[in-house]
Amino acid sequence: MFLNALPLNAILYDEYTVIVRKYTFDQLLNDFRIYSKHYSITTKSYIRHPATLNILNDVLKEVGVGITLSPGLYEYREGDIVYVVTLKQQKVERGKEVTELTKEDLEIYSVIIYKGII
Repeated sequence: MFLNALPLNAILYDEYTVIVRKYTFDQLLNDFRIYSKHYSITTKSYIRHPATLNILNDVLKEVGVGITLSPGLYEYREGDIVYVVTLKQQKVERGKEVTELTKEDLEIYSVIIYKGII
């Protein structure tokens, strides 16, 4: 799953633990190389920003993975592998749409969610 933010109300547990790790594009590609050896990958995106989607699609082509846009709101399901992809703070200008991006303009976070408090 690719999200532009992690909506906490999408996690339907009463108690849960969220572990967030900052990622690079190389780490993301490595994850997908590993997953593709063991699983049939379905990659869904709740990101609607066209320039961000273009970069993600270009990067994931390296490992033969495409992104399917998902309508509606994200709801966490046990086993989801979640990546949050956002614009770096210095790239954001309030009220302006960013149309030109490079990989260096984005930040990636790997998110792991556990039911309960650990």
